[in-house]
Amino acid sequence: MRISVNNIDKQLGIELSKLCEMVNIDDGPRGAFLQWVTPDETELFMSQTSIIEKCTTNKIPMIIFDTEQKISSDEVSYLLSNGAFLWEPAVADRPFFSYQPFWGVIKDFTELKLHDEERKINLGYTGSLVQKVSTFQNYFLPVYEIGDFNVFYANNNTNGNILDKINKMGIPIISDDSIGISDINMTILLGSDYDYQAGKLDVNLFTYLENGVVPLLPYEHRWFHAIFDDLVVKREEDIEYFLRTYNKIAFGSIHDIYRNLDIYLPECNVKNVAKRIIKYFS
Repeated sequence: MRISVNNIDKQLGIELSKLCEMVNIDDGPRGAFLQWVTPDETELFMSQTSIIEKCTTNKIPMIIFDTEQKISSDEVSYLLSNGAFLWEPAVADRPFFSYQPFWGVIKDFTELKLHDEERKINLGYTGSLVQKVSTFQNYFLPVYEIGDFNVFYANNNTNGNILDKINKMGIPIISDDSIGISDINMTILLGSDYDYQAGKLDVNLFTYLENGVVPLLPYEHRWFHAIFDDLVVKREEDIEYFLRTYNKIAFGSIHDIYRNLDIYLPECNVKNVAKRIIKYFS
């Protein structure tokens, strides 16, 4: 089978290449898989527009993953009228979209690294805080005020208004590249009110796991309690316990998350994503 793709990550490309041939849209593919991009990403957007036009003209099936949930209602209507299969990373949100969580490589016990090096940050957050400032304050500020832990916010793309709010909390901000994800022991998978209600996990989950960062789950993320199990946190005391025991629990905690993802959310395994794409076009 031959398919056309646009804006896919390296790992998905590797898995798809094992199952099909990836070709240009002009070379007669069986279908096209696209991860949606906005006009801000000029080159990818132009490629996306061209692929969609040729798919609609030639009746080629499409799967479109709206990773940032930016497809407008008018665009949804147009795409559906032309037979597109739409995906989004939220369990329960827009009608006409199928749930597809962010994916990554599921590792077993023998593939896990033992991250036993000393790290600079006990608790850090590296993602966007748009619509998450209040939940950041609820979970990070009490731990920072204990005074025993290095707590930081590290992100160089945050707008000034959010940075002002964090500064008022007193939590240190790292706005350069001096700290990386591998310098962090633990993070908390914060979400907005929408994320908690719709069931949308942090896009960086697999990056954290790869780098030995133990991700704790806010209690409000009820859709995913079974996956994170004992790593669900609600109070300052919960977070403090895990920070103090990181060296003893890190390896086992990451292993358990991988295992539970494989059991309860196999859709996030990149191998299964590739198979899902191929099955749809078969």
